[in-house]
Amino acid sequence: MIVNDKLHWDSIYKTNDDGSLGWYENNFNRYQRLISQMSLIESPLTFIAGCGTSLLSETLISLGHQLIINDISSTALNRLKNKLNNKNQVKWFHHDISKPFTLVGDLLDLWFDRAVLHFLLDQDDINQYFKNIKKNVKHGGWVHLEEFSKDGASRCAGLNIHQYSCDELSHCLGDEFTLKHSMNYVYTNPEGSKRPYIIASFKRLSI
Repeated sequence: MIVNDKLHWDSIYKTNDDGSLGWYENNFNRYQRLISQMSLIESPLTFIAGCGTSLLSETLISLGHQLIINDISSTALNRLKNKLNNKNQVKWFHHDISKPFTLVGDLLDLWFDRAVLHFLLDQDDINQYFKNIKKNVKHGGWVHLEEFSKDGASRCAGLNIHQYSCDELSHCLGDEFTLKHSMNYVYTNPEGSKRPYIIASFKRLSI
């Protein structure tokens, strides 16, 4: 099984409703606190690396963000389009995050990843993921990563995952990015299982 196989993820979203997905959340208050710690401009341009069907996007819109919403699954994107109330501040992007891309228009103020990077296992795919960040996030912009920690699960959605530490994320981003905030977070999934995460926010150095 290729971990970034579009067919796999389309199948996940076709056969599961939102509430049964292992990463389902319905309370996004913690994101408001996290984002308040970032020195973002008014109406920041934010890229969600893999939104799935999450209404996290509505929270970000309520905070004034202009969004580019990406997912590898067209099924997930179509479902989210039908659920999202405010579509005026959203551009839709359907891409495998491990493959090269350049966004059209302005560079990003914020790259937001909740549980996407850790599905990439091939080192070339991981390297390309971070190249995409460096190509598309502006100097002075932010990168927010939430991935399974070294104490976390080794599998999710039927796939093996890559567990991360804060030091490894810092190393992957390189010297241009400074760690500003980090924390350990234990997420309780819909089945009641505990999922330890590492959460880290980095700021890119200004020119």
